[in-house]
Amino acid sequence: WDIGYINKLPQYMRMCFLALYNTTNQFAFEFMRDKGLNILGYLTRA
Repeated sequence: WDIGYINKLPQYMRMCFLALYNTTNQFAFEFMRDKGLNILGYLTRA
């Protein structure tokens, strides 16, 4: 996901996008920290 396109979204969608983006990245980081596997690519394609 390219965070650079957020300015092209309507204002009401920006908060939703940021929440999903941050949650996905946080989950992937914690999974990598705990399990040693990078799953971010799989999550962004889901």
